[in-house]
Amino acid sequence: MVTEQSWLDQSSAAFTTSTIAPLDLVLAFAPLQLLESLESGCPSVRAWHPKRYILYTMHVYRTKKDIVASQLREAIISGDLAPGSRLPLQDLAKRLKLSLTPIREALPLLEAEGFVTQVPHKGAVVTPLDTDEVLELYTIRSAIEGLAARYGVAALSPNAIEQMEALLITMDGVNDNWDRYLPVDRKFHSVLYKASGSRRWLSTIETLWKRSLRYMITSSVVVGADSLREDHLDLLEACRRRDAETAEHVIHAHLGKSQSQLLERLRASQ
Repeated sequence: MVTEQSWLDQSSAAFTTSTIAPLDLVLAFAPLQLLESLESGCPSVRAWHPKRYILYTMHVYRTKKDIVASQLREAIISGDLAPGSRLPLQDLAKRLKLSLTPIREALPLLEAEGFVTQVPHKGAVVTPLDTDEVLELYTIRSAIEGLAARYGVAALSPNAIEQMEALLITMDGVNDNWDRYLPVDRKFHSVLYKASGSRRWLSTIETLWKRSLRYMITSSVVVGADSLREDHLDLLEACRRRDAETAEHVIHAHLGKSQSQLLERLRASQ
């Protein structure tokens, strides 16, 4: 098992580990600066600990199932696969030039994220975006995430702020791949929300994130990385100044912008 201590106690200048560890394991340790690259089609995560000057390299392998899910997700977000479209396995296999097995395995992932719905006698179809659900989820998220930000700011440790800084750098390196960007984005916000000290708030927020995943991915693509980065910089600066009121305002504005873009996209598709 890879632990924080086993990562940080390495004395060599650099090493490559054969252990396949989740990205969240790396992100859990602060302060880390992460660089992601593609090597033979396989993402490689490099983590540099600035205080110890040690380079860690860890390969994160993607299965065919994950690749299929990513390609179908992008096609749904772009509108190439329109809401309500049927997704016959044979057609998808021909489209992606793959066997049926990884496609069959990928569909439950997309169903869990809200991109796909299984309909009796029809099979898998692209799930339409729901205006009422967008309004409900983003109204609740704005209220509770704003509170968690307000109460978290004062309790943030210097290490927590360093971690947020490192995660922001990581987002800059993966902002062309939303599969990798969103876990880092959620970790960035989680550092602040955890500092509020309320497990119930954090548990509720994480549940809302799961329900909002399809909308979070779509809004991130529509809003764009540059706009998101500005919001994150504003939030980080408010945390550095211990400005709880501004931090709460940034969260409200951030989620309000996402909600507006989603509703505009919904109106355009009707």
